[in-house]
Amino acid sequence: MGLKNFAPAAGWEDNHQQSRVFLLPQRLSTELRVSIAPCTGLRSEGISASYAPNHPKEWSNEKDGFDFMKDITHRDDDDSPSDAGNRAYYSFHTAISCDSRLLAISGARFPNERVLIYDVATKKLRQVLDGCGPVSFRYRAEGGGQEVEEASATRHISGRPGYTLISSIPTGEARGMPENQLILWELDHNGRLMDEEEPIDPSAIATKAIEVIAPLLESEHEWSQGFVADSNLHTDFVQALNKASAEHRRRHNTVFQNASLPAVPFNSDGSLLLYLSKNESTQRGMREPDALPHVVMYNTDTGREVHRLRGHTDRVVWAGFSPDEQHIASVSWDGTLRMYSSQTGGLEWSTTNSGGQSYASSFSSDSKYIVWSSNLGKEVAVHTVTWMDEGRLLYLTTSEGTTVVYETLTNVKEVFKRPSGVEAAHIRPSFYELPQDEDGNETYMSIDGDGKVRYWDRSVAPLPEARTTGERPVAMSWREKRVEEEDPATNSADEKEAWAVKGAGIWTAE
Repeated sequence: MGLKNFAPAAGWEDNHQQSRVFLLPQRLSTELRVSIAPCTGLRSEGISASYAPNHPKEWSNEKDGFDFMKDITHRDDDDSPSDAGNRAYYSFHTAISCDSRLLAISGARFPNERVLIYDVATKKLRQVLDGCGPVSFRYRAEGGGQEVEEASATRHISGRPGYTLISSIPTGEARGMPENQLILWELDHNGRLMDEEEPIDPSAIATKAIEVIAPLLESEHEWSQGFVADSNLHTDFVQALNKASAEHRRRHNTVFQNASLPAVPFNSDGSLLLYLSKNESTQRGMREPDALPHVVMYNTDTGREVHRLRGHTDRVVWAGFSPDEQHIASVSWDGTLRMYSSQTGGLEWSTTNSGGQSYASSFSSDSKYIVWSSNLGKEVAVHTVTWMDEGRLLYLTTSEGTTVVYETLTNVKEVFKRPSGVEAAHIRPSFYELPQDEDGNETYMSIDGDGKVRYWDRSVAPLPEARTTGERPVAMSWREKRVEEEDPATNSADEKEAWAVKGAGIWTAE
């Protein structure tokens, strides 16, 4: 994939191209090319990126990790635990809490319909939730808080949960997709449910129930003991009890009907939630306006709906808040991007139909422009380009599982390769940067398709010497050093402004 006129951008996920690309704001006034094979094809200004020390690495080269597949595929409440094989057919979603203390891993569909909550530091499984599908932690300005004693975790002085997670509600059916329902889970400061009930034993209860009704079935309906034993009666009882038990456990949770999760569901402090309503495609037939896909804004503090953002005529595939929270954007299969006011819910502007399905979008960090993938993923359009100083990392995750982290200041790449021949599930997102530890070590965490969570030492060399722009030190990249040596006037404000105007157009993905 070649990106012409690469300007500062925040990122997009192009499902059509089967790759996830995050473009963080950076002062790049020349072309950056990203090959479909990013391990070998990443280059800038015609110069191929060099490997960081000890790279490329494969999945067996991590410094630490643990196996999550055994936790998500084994079910204590099921007569027939699911098989951990056939990983290539599995799909998982992940999320990390804003303080990077908790990791959520969610099965996309049956038989792995459960959400696992892990402590990132200790690698302990903290909680198993009756959820599935995409997951997201609510942001909290105060963070999740410090770890507290297990016995007092649910009696935190604030009376508020340490974390809130949103997921879909599972169907429990082999051929079923996640239901069109979303649920909010309140977790304590150790990642456990705030109000967890004593679980029932469905198998034992089913056995007792059958023992009670078996004589009646035999005497009045000629059901022999052998017939009852060979039938699916016990299995059906267990499944019915599991479903009823899950519904009972959810009776105090907030549940959204006919709802699905967008890419960026929460605003910066978690007080506002976006979800997609009635989001089925209209490609088999148009529906009445009130039944068309739309975005709903919900206040999580007051528990009230704020706005319904309508106007799309087909499935909404991306929606999110701008960083300054003044705008909400949505992208749809109807080929348009729509921009709304978060204050009034009114439409501010909309693009014309791009000529094909659109897939993803992202705001810049200063909320002044937005990039979106349109026309069946063949074009990337930019609106209102401005220059920013922040951002230096680009990471790409290919559909086959390899991740590349590119350091724009040094033209160096770290590569984490899926070994040849390893069966792997599809996981998104699958890569996180963790905060520095007490010793100053920097670590990545990957959730890989072979069922492992891995921890990697960061290998990119320290930043080059810094120069000062105003009051804030800014690292000088290798390309800026070379340009200044050749022509000191190259970094003038006039030239940057001229290039920004040039970049405000349509990019074409080759």
